[in-house]
Amino acid sequence: MEEKSMQGNGEESFAQCGGHSSANLGTLVLEAIRMWEELQGAKGVSSQELSKVAELIAKAMRSSPTVQDRALCYSLLANNKNLLKSYYFEISENNAQQQKDCLHNGEEISCSKASQILDTLRINGIAVWDGLFLDDNIIDEATELGKALYDEHIEVGYKFTSADAHKIQAPSQIWSQKGKYHFTGEPDNTQGRYRAHFPANGKQTENQIVNSLFFNPHIRSIVKRYYQAPVREEYFLFETLTPAVENQKFHFDGLTDQMKVMVLLEDVSIDDGPLIFLKKTCNASEKLYPHFEAWFHQAEDHPDTDLDALKNEGVEQRIVTGKKGDCIFFDTLSLHRGSPCTTGIRRNVVLTFSSETLRTQAIRPLIRQGIPQELLK
Repeated sequence: MEEKSMQGNGEESFAQCGGHSSANLGTLVLEAIRMWEELQGAKGVSSQELSKVAELIAKAMRSSPTVQDRALCYSLLANNKNLLKSYYFEISENNAQQQKDCLHNGEEISCSKASQILDTLRINGIAVWDGLFLDDNIIDEATELGKALYDEHIEVGYKFTSADAHKIQAPSQIWSQKGKYHFTGEPDNTQGRYRAHFPANGKQTENQIVNSLFFNPHIRSIVKRYYQAPVREEYFLFETLTPAVENQKFHFDGLTDQMKVMVLLEDVSIDDGPLIFLKKTCNASEKLYPHFEAWFHQAEDHPDTDLDALKNEGVEQRIVTGKKGDCIFFDTLSLHRGSPCTTGIRRNVVLTFSSETLRTQAIRPLIRQGIPQELLK
C-alpha cells in the first residue's frame, strides 16, 4: 500500500480523514492523530516520536474503541510504513514486559516436567513433552474418531486456506453423534491435508474425546503460564495427512497471540509430514516484520523467508519428528510450516488456544476484516 502523509492541524483536517467526525472518536485516538499531524511538519520523525504515537494507538485499542476509532487507526497505520513497523515493536515489547512482570504470579505449574517444558517454550517458542499421553487410552480413541471423520467426508472437502478460517463458525457445521464440527480438505491434493474442526469458543464441546484432550491439566497449566494472561480454548482439529508433494511456506498463523498443541496419534518420521519450526522466532525482529506486515494488510500470500539471514541471528530449524503420544507446544507467532507426507497416511490432533495478552488487545481491533470497508481510507 502506498505510504501517505496525513498533514494539517486541528480537528478540521483530522475530521476529513476517512470522513470521520472527531465527535465520534476517543480521546486517545484524537491525541495520537494530532501528534502525528504535528510530526508531518518536521523534517524528520525520530524512532522515539514514532513510538509515542504507536503507544497512544495501542492504549486506544485496549480501551473499548469504537468502530470509527478502529477504522481510523487502521488507516493511519496501513498508510504509514514506518509507523506500522513502530507499532509492531511497541506491542511486542508490551507483551514481553507483561510476561516479565507476571512471571511469578498466576496458576501454579502442574509438575516439574511441565516447568521444564515451559522454560524451553519461552526460549525457543516450541517444546515437546515426550510421551505425555503414551499410556492413555484417549490416543487410541482419538485415532478411531479421526479415521471415522476422514472416511465420512473425504469426497466433500474443499481447498482449505487461511481465508477459510471463519467457516468453522459457519451454519454448514455438521451435527452428528460425534459432535458439532466442520470438515475441510483439498480435492486437488496439493498439500494432502484434511481437517475436522471442532469449535470450542472457550467452552467444552459436545465430544468427550475432544474435551479430555483440550482440558488436560498439564496442557492448560503450561499455556496459561506461558502467556501470563487469560487463555481461551478456540478450536480443535483432527488432522489427516495424505501423500502430497507441496510444502507450505514459513508463516505465522495470524496477528494475535495463539498457541497450538499438537498431539501425535502415531509415530512421525521425516517422511510423514512433520512440522518444520524455526526456533527463537517468537520475538519481534526486523527480519520477521514482513510476515506481520503481510498479515496486517491481509496479503494473499506469505513473504519468502531468508533462512540464511535468520540462521546468522541464531535461529535454528527443527524438524519435529516424534512418537505416538508426544505433545508438541508451539507459539504460532513463530515461523513454522507443514511438510508433505510422502508415504501412507498419518494423523494427529491440534488444540488451539488464544490469549488476551496486551499484544492481542492492541491488534485485534485493527484486524481489517472486522472493520466495515466503507470506513477504511
